[in-house]
Amino acid sequence: MGFRMALVGFFTDSAKAAGISNARLFGQSEVFEPTRDLLGHPSYPAQRVQDVDHCENAELFLPGKRLVALDNNGVLIPIGANKDDEESARALLEELGRNSNNEVWVVSGGSLSSLRARYSGIPGVNLAAEHGTVLVPYGDVVQSVSIGGMPEIREALDGIAKRYDKMGMFVFDTQNVIAFKYNSDLYGTGVANAALREVKSILPPQIPLRQEAGKAYGEIKDLRIQKANFVAKLLQSGRFNSGIAMGDQITDEGMFRAMNNHRFYSVIVSRAPNQETRAKNKLNDVEEVHHLLRQLIVSPSGDAVSTST
Repeated sequence: MGFRMALVGFFTDSAKAAGISNARLFGQSEVFEPTRDLLGHPSYPAQRVQDVDHCENAELFLPGKRLVALDNNGVLIPIGANKDDEESARALLEELGRNSNNEVWVVSGGSLSSLRARYSGIPGVNLAAEHGTVLVPYGDVVQSVSIGGMPEIREALDGIAKRYDKMGMFVFDTQNVIAFKYNSDLYGTGVANAALREVKSILPPQIPLRQEAGKAYGEIKDLRIQKANFVAKLLQSGRFNSGIAMGDQITDEGMFRAMNNHRFYSVIVSRAPNQETRAKNKLNDVEEVHHLLRQLIVSPSGDAVSTST
């Protein structure tokens, strides 16, 4: 309890996270602050996936720049992807990146190292890790912010993992988002539940533990950090005449709202009929995702377009 009170005090007294300046991405003198809410509350209700229109084609062939914001797991690659799946995703991104009309971003909640392992060095393809707090524009250096208090939480989590060593808890190598997994055979057991209660006990209210039903996984992050803020900031630059965001879970919903605000495309990738979403379109699986994205490889005339430098 004492540790939690210390953390609450830390967040109350600490300054907000610094921002990221990049004139090419956000505009001259603009600063992207990942903890600043750029969307506010939703202005329209969610609907169930079964009621969302299936999207086989996207009318995205407008003059000018096109923003393509893609989640990774469950969108570019299936959950539990093998080497062939990863190679297929990389090949698709290579082709998308060759079209200079596309500005492609892989926007993930995961670590930069995991994104780099799959997609580093693809011309025209940019990486946004940890919900948009760690950025690597193609050909540029890493730009990131640091969210206060996360090192202290990680240290405490490491201690819990050691005490509950039978869980096999693995903490991912992230900076601003602390994610972990554990032995799936222990999901729902007394040991796992006790460890997770202890994790929750050390966290301040604004940095809760997010869990997914049926998954031996957890994510700890500041509630203000959302993929939505990053995508919204890109769109606010006014550089894009069209765009599409694709994701498969609740952490992608903000990207959909950002695209909807500009009347661009938002696509949920899901077969779960009762999953709630604010996406305007849906696809069933990764195969359908790749099929749709291949439409963006060529120009309206049908010719491949080279990536500009």
